[in-house]
Formats: sequence, C-alpha cells, structure tokens
Amino acid sequence: MSKLGKLALSMLKIGCIGFGGGNALIPVMEQELVKDKKLITEAQLNKDIVSATLTPGALPVELASGAGKQCCKNRGMIVAAVCMTLPGAFLTCLVLNIMGRLGEDILKQIQYASLGVVAFIMFLLSKYIVSTLKTYKNSKKKIYIWSLMIVVFLLTCGKNLFGMLGISAKPPICMTTVDALLLAFFAILYTNCKFNKKNTFITFLLSAIFIAFTGNPYLSSFSIIFILLRVILIAFAIYGIIKSGKSNKKNTKNKKKKNKNKAFNSNRLLKDILIWVLFLIILSAPAIIFFFSDSISFILKGILSSLMSFGGGDSYLTIADGLFVPYFLSDQQFYSQLAIVVNVLPGSILCKTLTGVGYIYGEHLSGSVYGGICMALSGFAISISASCSIFFFFFHIYSLLETVKVFALVKKSIKVIVSGLLLTVMLGLLKATSIAAVDTSHSLITVLIIVFTIYGVNMYAYYKKIEKTGIRIVSSIAASMIVLNIIDFLHL
Repeated sequence: MSKLGKLALSMLKIGCIGFGGGNALIPVMEQELVKDKKLITEAQLNKDIVSATLTPGALPVELASGAGKQCCKNRGMIVAAVCMTLPGAFLTCLVLNIMGRLGEDILKQIQYASLGVVAFIMFLLSKYIVSTLKTYKNSKKKIYIWSLMIVVFLLTCGKNLFGMLGISAKPPICMTTVDALLLAFFAILYTNCKFNKKNTFITFLLSAIFIAFTGNPYLSSFSIIFILLRVILIAFAIYGIIKSGKSNKKNTKNKKKKNKNKAFNSNRLLKDILIWVLFLIILSAPAIIFFFSDSISFILKGILSSLMSFGGGDSYLTIADGLFVPYFLSDQQFYSQLAIVVNVLPGSILCKTLTGVGYIYGEHLSGSVYGGICMALSGFAISISASCSIFFFFFHIYSLLETVKVFALVKKSIKVIVSGLLLTVMLGLLKATSIAAVDTSHSLITVLIIVFTIYGVNMYAYYKKIEKTGIRIVSSIAASMIVLNIIDFLHL
C-alpha cells in the first residue's frame, strides 16, 4: 500500500475512536503515526502539537493536516484532515436522520460502544504519561518535570473533578486548556528556564495574578482585566523570544545556510491557504447553488465560530449557541438533538456541530434529506478549511522562529505539559462515563467496573507485548456493548 493510503487508513481509524477531545488524541496519533506506521517522526508531531495548541479551531483536524503535510505534502494535508473528520461528521448526519425513527435507542448503543473506547483511550493516555516520565527518569530536572505536569493538572482539573464527584458548586480554580498553555509557554519563553531572582519574582507574581483572575470563575468575569493579563503574558513571552534570539546571533556564522532554509516562505503559506479556500468553495458549491443567500450567511458564521473556538468542545457549543440559535435551528433542536449527538459520537465537536447545524438547516430549507446533505457538506468543509488555514498560518510562523534557542525548550516541555492536560482529560472521560451511566439507566459502579476491567485487560495485553492495536480497540468496544446489553436483557 502507498504511503498516502496508509495515512488515509490511519486517520480514518483515529477518527473512529476520537473520544475525549483533541488532547486525548495526541497519544493515539503518536502510537499510530510515529510508532506503528512510522509515517512521521516524533519531532514532526511535536512541532504540529505546538502549532495546533496555540491556534483556534479543531485541534484533531489541525494535527491531522499537519501530519499529512509532513508525510505526503499537499495531498496528504487534505486526505488526512478529511479522513480524520469524516467518521464523526458522517455519523452525526446519520444519527440525526434516524433519530426520529429509532429515538434514543441508537444513542444508547453508541454510548455503550463509547465506554469501551473510553477504556482504551485511558490506557493510551496512561501509557503516554508513563513514557514521558520515563524519559526524564534519570534527569537532574526530574522534580521540575513532575512539578510542571502536576501544576498543569491542578490548574485545569477543577471542572472535571467536581463533575466526577457530583459537586454542583463552581471549583475555586478552573482554568481552560488555552490559558494553562499560555501560562506554561509564558514561563518557559520569558525565563528561558534560567531562574534568577528577577525573572523568578516576575514569573511568580504574574502567574499568581493570572491564576487568580482566569482560574477563578468569579473574578474571571472582569473581562478587561482578563484580556489585559493575557496581553501582558504574551508581551513578556515575546520579550523572552527576542532576548533569546539576540543571544543566538553569536553563533550564526556556521548556521547561515541552515537558517536560509528556515526563512519565512510567504508563497508557501499563501498556497496552503488558497488550497483550503478552494476546498471550501468546491464542497460548498451545492449549498451555494441551491440556497445562495442562506448558505453564504451560514459559511460566514461558520468561519467566525471556528476562529473563536478557543477552549475545547464545551466552549465551542457556547459559541455555536450564540451564532446559530435561533437563526439556523431552534433551542430544542440544538440542545435536545444536536448537543447530545455530538457529545456521544467520536471526532471534533466543532466539526460535528457545524456539520449537524448544516444538516438540520438544509433539511428545513428544502424539506428533504438532500438539502440537508448539501448544507452539511458545507459545514464539514467550513470546519476543516477554517481550522487548517489558521493552523498553517501559525505553523509557518513557528517554522521561522523554531531556530531561536528558547523554542528548543518549548519542544522539550510540550510532552510534559500535554501529560498534565491528559490527566485532566482522563478525569473528563470518567465524568463522561458517569453521565453515560445516568443516561443509560445503569449504576455508576457497574459502568466503572466495566470500564476499568477493559482498561486493565488492555494494560495486561500491553505488558504481554500484544501489539495488535486494531484488535484491542474492536475487542474493547465489543466487550462494553455485549456486557451492557446482557445486563439490559437480564434486567439486572
């Protein structure tokens, strides 16, 4: 099979098990693309991770397009992004179409299957975290590494921890992934990981103020201070980059040729963005032809929503509510149908939501499934093209800056920061498990026993070096569905 074919199949597989959000898929991609298929290197994936985590849009799609570009150039960029998004988008339209006939039965079976996937993903996340810690096992900076990972976890886990414990109150600290990354990158870029009295004091002071305002649900309502603090951290981070860049100039004689290749290529950037614009136009053509003014309005609002989508799937649903309800669909359609569907299916919530909004809106405009498919195809294209365009803009800028010494520290730290975020993701998966237990009328203890049993079996298979990933995924899904359906049948 060709390299492009392997890439397409890998992305389809990842798209089918894409539960837990973008961060949860980082270990999955590393396992599939770097270790199993060897389509890209770990360094290439880490470069994509740095660029994707700093940009709005659908993180899984951005990582897919970045990996595809580095593996098979422009063809790989498009194929990888489409294959990553396709399973979730297709299932969203399919489930919305048949919900009227089968009601909640179809969602129930999807939730049963998702519990097996959750167990498998938790296993992959655990493996990624352990692998990161093993890398620094004998390092002198071992304490710093552990501290960074734990701090990132503590700053971001509040919402999931309280949800898991059933506490209705707001957690005292509840920082978004984006703010946690901003804080971590500020500390690394400003200090260059060299802590003297001055920069240690400034870093500690600004971090404490930032955590107090952005991590606290009550203080974060002061929007002007919230924005100002972000600007200050970014300004200090830029100062650190400039300072590091100046120190680099002392060693530029032997690197001049190398740096020429790293120069910012505006033509390449424009070409990448043009490809995604054409992708959007071609896939949106049926909707534009049949519903011209309505489709233009949907496309513009869809692009805007993608560019506003910092903070993960939950925050995107809030953005989508403000932009699409009640103009394209009703409150009832959004919350009683679409929001439930996108939360139980695999894939990026942004992509599934835009596809689903398009499907419901198109079906309403035309009175037929075909109209729904035309507009859904446009939503699918918007989610990919908007996310990938902004991603490659930052990717090319990062390619220019990565020769600056301080960015080597970012590359080294990114796996540790991601590991801290993955601990939060694991809590989020357990919270989703508790919600699934309520939705499917099973006790939480029963569901947790099933999830952790499948998790344990995957761990056992890993340590016994049974490396058939596909078989383990299918077995995990089958196990959760069979056991829960047997329990239903026996009315236990």
